[in-house]
Amino acid sequence: MSSLLILPYFHGTIDIRECREALTSIGDFLVRNHTKTVDTKFDECPAILTIAIPVDQSSEKEVKDCSLKMDTLPRLKSYPIQGDAISFTIPGTNENFATIQTLCDSFMASKKTHVIVHIHRKSFHLFLNLAQVLVGLTVIALTLWIRFDKSFESEIRENILRDTDPEPLAGVKADIRTGILVAFWIIIGFSIANVIIGFVGVVGAFIRSRYLLAPYLLSMIILFLLEIAVGITALVKRKSIRRTVKEYVFDSFNMNSQPDISAFSFRYNCCGADNLTNLNCFAGQPTCSSAVWDRLDFTMMIFGICMLVIVVLQAFTALITVPVVIERKREVSY
Repeated sequence: MSSLLILPYFHGTIDIRECREALTSIGDFLVRNHTKTVDTKFDECPAILTIAIPVDQSSEKEVKDCSLKMDTLPRLKSYPIQGDAISFTIPGTNENFATIQTLCDSFMASKKTHVIVHIHRKSFHLFLNLAQVLVGLTVIALTLWIRFDKSFESEIRENILRDTDPEPLAGVKADIRTGILVAFWIIIGFSIANVIIGFVGVVGAFIRSRYLLAPYLLSMIILFLLEIAVGITALVKRKSIRRTVKEYVFDSFNMNSQPDISAFSFRYNCCGADNLTNLNCFAGQPTCSSAVWDRLDFTMMIFGICMLVIVVLQAFTALITVPVVIERKREVSY
């Protein structure tokens, strides 16, 4: 706030309730006059600088003294501006200014810098949580689409869901179905949690309530740790997933399961399986074992990168929430 020109300037007296409502709607401070015009002919207090101090920065005693009924209402702190025909000052300070505007400019720059940071942090926190909600809803929509759209990878989907194959192919497909089901519910569960926590964060950032942001922060930390645990588990299980995929391809070729073989060849432009000789394959053509796994591995890598970005944003969001939650209620004095 470098210029008083962008601040509301009220002439005459203003009711304390109206003053609080004005501060809540337009910012953190205003200047109001005792009289309709600033008359510098008299050695009196021509104006009052009023600052809104958020409740989470006020002491318990101040809250009771001010009889604040709602946590969202700020406490008002006023400073009399004294002056004569040539200078203006705030009692208790040693600086004199030629105009009220320059006095307020200096006062805001030296005393209320944290208010500007507070406004920016609130907006940024609101944006991050809103983005978390939108990302969660997007992931839910994509996951449900992939899960229930039968045209998505229809050939491979039909082959994996078919439970009439002989062993050991049937057992491998059962393991794959179980893995897909577990992954589906993990993704849906985390996405729903992200939406709920993000929504709470949006509300908490908007009303600046410590009582709402504290459980929000705890939930965010728990979700963050669970996501890290799932990511580590996925890395540990990577070799097991690779082995299962290659077993599926090997058993399909070894047992001459034509629906599976046709789907592999058409979808991945591959031929044969590892450890099986196939004279019909062209030189340099990848085996279906490698082609299927490479595509799945690439997909998991992209998904992992996206999740890493989300986790980093969650950690950053939690970090900027910590000062609000742990900040002790105190009086802001100048």
